[in-house]
Amino acid sequence: MPNGSKTLQPLPSRLALRSGACERPGEDASPGMGCRDALTGLPNHSAYMLEIERALAFRDARGALLLIDLDLFRSVNGSRGHDCGDCLLCAVAARLNAYLPPGAFLARFDGDEFAVLLHGVTQDGVRAQAERLLECFDEPFLCGELHLLQQASIGVALYPQHGESSSELHSHADLALQHAKQRGRRNWQCYEAGMGAQVRRRQFLLGRLRRALAGNEFFLVFQPRVALASGAVRSWEALLRWDCPDGGAVSPDEFIPVAEESGAIVPIGEWALREACRQFVEWRAQGLDPGSLAVNLSPRQFAVPQLAERIADILAETGMPPTLLELEITETAVMEEFDSAARTLEHLAGLGVGIAIDDFGTGYSSLAYLRRLPVDKLKIDRSFIGALDDSPHDAAIVRTIIELARALGLTVVAEGVETESQLRFLHGVLCHEMQGYLFSRPLCPSACAQMMRDGVRLPGHLLPRPQGPQPLQPEAAHSAPDW
Repeated sequence: MPNGSKTLQPLPSRLALRSGACERPGEDASPGMGCRDALTGLPNHSAYMLEIERALAFRDARGALLLIDLDLFRSVNGSRGHDCGDCLLCAVAARLNAYLPPGAFLARFDGDEFAVLLHGVTQDGVRAQAERLLECFDEPFLCGELHLLQQASIGVALYPQHGESSSELHSHADLALQHAKQRGRRNWQCYEAGMGAQVRRRQFLLGRLRRALAGNEFFLVFQPRVALASGAVRSWEALLRWDCPDGGAVSPDEFIPVAEESGAIVPIGEWALREACRQFVEWRAQGLDPGSLAVNLSPRQFAVPQLAERIADILAETGMPPTLLELEITETAVMEEFDSAARTLEHLAGLGVGIAIDDFGTGYSSLAYLRRLPVDKLKIDRSFIGALDDSPHDAAIVRTIIELARALGLTVVAEGVETESQLRFLHGVLCHEMQGYLFSRPLCPSACAQMMRDGVRLPGHLLPRPQGPQPLQPEAAHSAPDW
């Protein structure tokens, strides 16, 4: 049954309409059922818009509008069904309500989107409340026997400075929400004047993405991954690039989130996997030894039905040896729907390919779940590696991850290594492999082939030293980002 079609469970009475929603100033505050959301019992869209008008009508009114969108709701509806999605929306409504201060107005605005109106709040108060609302998603939501993980993005607009009408205030909060989702989700953003231009840029990229694949505008580069013990290149990670005829080179940090959100990443990702396998087989046909190949699977790709069958077809089509292919999946993609993800990973492992958890440490960061998955490798996120030179806390996290991963028999890769001091630290904690600008930037296929012919490896002074972990000495990092 579609979301919003029925109430699955009663909600606490305090979820009834708050702050006099649906009444005009001076009218009876008792709301009619036409102002309630049938599923959650919260104020609905009509009540929400009236409450904004009511707030703005007061002279010297000051407050904030927060739009909250569930980042992972689509996967629950798709994999668990609409009844489970309805149950989740009710659970989210109840928890949001519990995390709000007295006098706050909470509504279910549309689908998986909620709205909060805070009256008489300062900017510092808005900041604190937005952080608190994000924290309320840290614990799973109970739906029957299921424990469902969710994340949220929040867009904020302040009144009266960001809007003097309900439509203007909502529009600016929505722009801030879109900006929050572009920034990687699970964050909040406050409206700024330049956000409109950013949204137009995003719409431009979305329109171009739909034609880019057919226009052969994508290409791959490959970054070598080095064994720290020997300094030899062990494998190559395929990285997607886009040369847009209308806008030049577009950063992956900009276009991949757009492709992911729109679904365009699915055909683009399949092309990237096929092309990477084709290139790898071509290197081997030239008598070169590229070791193994790593290719990223986006969260949207990972959720595609019959994923293992599609990948098996690509392996057969290109002649790629399955045992030389490693598929990288982010831990967030795995944890969105753990049971379903575990089954998919088992099917992929059954093909003979390796499985790596990418960006480890940025999501749920639990090594316990790794015991239940056919995972071979962990990639520590570059944000931790980049902070090694001046953050003892991040250094301790990296050391702990490596120690526990080794205890589980997993290979550990450090991403984004840019300084010799970072490398010395990784030697000291017995990290297995690294990649980053300290050794090489991503290269075109012909440059990769030349590196293989030349047998390029880490220079001698960067190989392990006999003594234990070295103290970190701050030094300038290489300026180029390690994508």
